[in-house]
Amino acid sequence: MKKRTDLTSGSITAKLIKRSFPIIGTSFIQMAYNLTDVIWLGRTGSTTITAATTAGFFMWLLMSFFYTTKSGTETLVAQSVGKKDFSTARHAAENALTIGLSASFIINFLIIVFAAGLLKFFKLKSSNSVLPRLRVFVPVKIKIIKKLLRIGVPVAIGHMSFCIFSMWIARIVSAYGTIPLGVQNVGASIEALSWNTALGFSAALAAFTGQNYGAKKHDRIRQGYYIILYIHMTGSGGASV
Repeated sequence: MKKRTDLTSGSITAKLIKRSFPIIGTSFIQMAYNLTDVIWLGRTGSTTITAATTAGFFMWLLMSFFYTTKSGTETLVAQSVGKKDFSTARHAAENALTIGLSASFIINFLIIVFAAGLLKFFKLKSSNSVLPRLRVFVPVKIKIIKKLLRIGVPVAIGHMSFCIFSMWIARIVSAYGTIPLGVQNVGASIEALSWNTALGFSAALAAFTGQNYGAKKHDRIRQGYYIILYIHMTGSGGASV
């Protein structure tokens, strides 16, 4: 951990923008990647594009599940770095990576096995067609895992609830056929432009707040909150338009 980002000193606005934009940019690239798939698959017919975009709901649900470790790790690592407790920060990252990779193998295997059953939720027919030098699998530390889960589980539940709500809307739309469902799914992908912007600002604020909380600089936390709120309202408003 030779290279560290110190968010406990210097210009608050500059620090937050510097942290937000790369995350937002990455989200936009991912969205562009998904839309590119939609454009190319759209040439083959409505059934193909609907199948691809519907499968995206399960990817979204999985990503929401892993907010359990993502959010917990972001917060615990940031607080530990703010306290200059780099050992705890490393242990938190290593344990989260171990749990995340292990769970991803299991969950992806289950999705592959039960793919046909999952598609029935949408009333569709199935077709035959980190940090450097981290150890990936390490003995988990129960104390750290409890902290990660206590912080991350509520965030994951929120994201999963949003995803499940969207899936339920898609299920209702699917009753009208594959074309309306495909249109709804494409619209959801475009809508992601707005909330991906919000997620970028959220991640930056989480790291900023965590470090300053660990360093006991509560005034900077308050200032950072209002600054990111203003930037977010301006940025997401522009993205929505």
